[in-house]
Amino acid sequence: MKGVLQEFFEKQFRVETSVRKPIPFESFLEMISENPSLYLRDIFQFFYDMVFSYVKEEKADREIGGAFFNKYNIDNLLAVNCENPFYADPIFSERFIDLVKSFKKRTIQNHLILFEGPPGSGKSTFLNNLISKVEEYGRSDEGIMFKTYWRINTEVIQDAMKQGDLFNVFTDETNNVALEQRLISEDIKKRKSIDFSCPRHDHPILQIPKNL
Repeated sequence: MKGVLQEFFEKQFRVETSVRKPIPFESFLEMISENPSLYLRDIFQFFYDMVFSYVKEEKADREIGGAFFNKYNIDNLLAVNCENPFYADPIFSERFIDLVKSFKKRTIQNHLILFEGPPGSGKSTFLNNLISKVEEYGRSDEGIMFKTYWRINTEVIQDAMKQGDLFNVFTDETNNVALEQRLISEDIKKRKSIDFSCPRHDHPILQIPKNL
């Protein structure tokens, strides 16, 4: 029978490695030296790159209701290979692309973006399809991003266990603390280290001291 700690970290490991397998920090440094603009980009640049990996811009202007719009084909982003396609009109396409470009310029930070419209206008469909394409892009080589993956020596964990704080995280609804403590202790004794992803999703570059 698996202990609670083993089940917890095995589940975390399965989720993380289903996307990408952890790599050594030295390998990460080699990768960013080859393509720093890709591997060190922030979330704003990531979103911009994601959108324009699907969207094509044509310079030919066209007039609609007395206003001129650039021609953007965003069907690959919101309609192609989507369970419920969302087909945007030129006005929406223009405004959406302008919003994406503002992200890259960092002109919109700490803001909530609201998409308004009457019931049945496709707001949820638009958002669901957009999220789906973000996930799809994130699984590709072009959409790769990094976060820190910790490997902790079990001796450090055992020291924390002596303080009693570690058990509060893993006790279940039965509040059977004694049983949980015993199971956790047995798990840790069998391991040399425990691997898990950083809860704050910190970028690995942050592990390098600023003075270096």
